[in-house]
Amino acid sequence: MGIDTSMLKKLNTCEGKQVDMIIGTNVLWQLLRKAQIRTINNTKSIVCTEIGSFIIPTLIGDTTEPAEESAEVFNSEDWVTQMCGADNNAENELAAATEKLWNLNVLGMQDPDMATEEMSQVEEAMAEFKRTAEWEDGKLLVKLPMNGNEVHLDDNLPVAMKRLVNQVYKLAPNEEALNEYNDILKKQEESGFIEQCSHEPAKGRCFYIPQQAVFKTESNTTKLRIVLDASSHGAGKLSLNQCIKNLPSMVKLLTGILLRTRSGKYYMSSDIEKAFHQIRLQEQDRDYTRFVWLKDITKGPINGNFVTYRFTRIPFGMSCSPF
Repeated sequence: MGIDTSMLKKLNTCEGKQVDMIIGTNVLWQLLRKAQIRTINNTKSIVCTEIGSFIIPTLIGDTTEPAEESAEVFNSEDWVTQMCGADNNAENELAAATEKLWNLNVLGMQDPDMATEEMSQVEEAMAEFKRTAEWEDGKLLVKLPMNGNEVHLDDNLPVAMKRLVNQVYKLAPNEEALNEYNDILKKQEESGFIEQCSHEPAKGRCFYIPQQAVFKTESNTTKLRIVLDASSHGAGKLSLNQCIKNLPSMVKLLTGILLRTRSGKYYMSSDIEKAFHQIRLQEQDRDYTRFVWLKDITKGPINGNFVTYRFTRIPFGMSCSPF
């Protein structure tokens, strides 16, 4: 195959340890097909092959050998370590790395033995959600899961205004992009996702979120997207995301979804249009989602040409959105 094996043939040590034999993957596969696997404990098993034994992670649901028989054959973990030529520290590091590799969360699937702390957070968050959620004309309205820091929250208006001016000047040379940005906001207002507001909010109950345009030219559908920065804050001030509870994400990873689609004969996919904007926000929390835009984009960012909006739905960009 054009691979130079001369260096491998001269290899005597690797990472300070003696090399007894180099096995190709084709030979290793033949050895594993005839191997016997015996469980040491919940994290390690030993594979007995024709040329010797070595340690692998315990297979999930492995029932090749009962626990009692495993204990009789390998009654000392130290003996196994000594036989395989590994020190305790190296073995512990390997076990930790292997556990992380085989963790089902990496595959987007939930481990049945979910960590107690995470489970407690989910249960607490779900209880609060059920307690505070309201139904209005058959539509669900939710509250933002604030953590108590909002009493110290500044409105962030100076930062939002500075970012707005920079954004407008950045878009000004590209008239098409500026018009598209403005059209997106107009469509959101027509759809009821945002609304104009002119009243003065209560202190600690308001936050102006800066916006920016993100371009994705390779997209076939949305080439310009407006992104909110709820992590923005002034010097020495809190951001909105710092006043919202850090809840675990309920969104499943794509890897696990793709794996589960292979378990059935048929599968169906669907897409909820503007999914986050389908969740309505209760009136008392809407002032946390304020932002500023231009009344007339042809006049630029001048005094008297600003209008304040706020979201009536959950905006994308807040730390609680995935929950």
